[in-house]
Amino acid sequence: MSSSASRQYEWNANRHDLARQADGQKIGAHLEKLRLRNKGRLTPEIVVADATRPRSPLHGMFEWNVKRAAAQHWLERARYIIRSVIVVMEDRPDTPNVRALVRVQEDGESYYTSITQAMSEADLRVQVLARALKELKDWQKRYRDLEEFAKVFDAIETVAA
Repeated sequence: MSSSASRQYEWNANRHDLARQADGQKIGAHLEKLRLRNKGRLTPEIVVADATRPRSPLHGMFEWNVKRAAAQHWLERARYIIRSVIVVMEDRPDTPNVRALVRVQEDGESYYTSITQAMSEADLRVQVLARALKELKDWQKRYRDLEEFAKVFDAIETVAA
C-alpha cells in the first residue's frame, strides 16, 4: 500500500476501551499522518505533543487533569511492579523462574494472587491457563507472517487443541 489514504484502520480486538473513545480509522489515519510528517518515525512523545492540541483527534483520549493522570500513572506503575516480580527456585536451579503474582477475577473483582495459589484452585487455574493461551494466540496473530516461527505456531496449535 503506497497511499495512507487507502489504508483501513481499526482497533485491535483486545482494546475495547479505546474503541469506545474514538474511531479506529480516524486515529490510525492521523497516526500515519504524524509518522509521515516526522520522517517515517512515530514516538509516544510525538503523539502526546499532538494530543495536547484541543483540535487533535487524539486530545480526548488523554486525561488532562494532572491529579487524575498522576493517579492513573501510579496505578499503572503498581501493575507493572506486580507483574515484574518473579520467584527464583534456589533449591531447584534447573527450574525456570516464574511470575510471583498473576491477575485473576472473582465475583467481578480483579486482583493479583500468587501463582501457586492460582494454579492450585481449579477456577483460578482455568483463568490463568485461558489467559496464557489467549496471549499465545495474540502473539501468533501478530507474527503470523514470519515463517521462521512456523514450528512455534504448530506447537501453539497443538496446545490449543
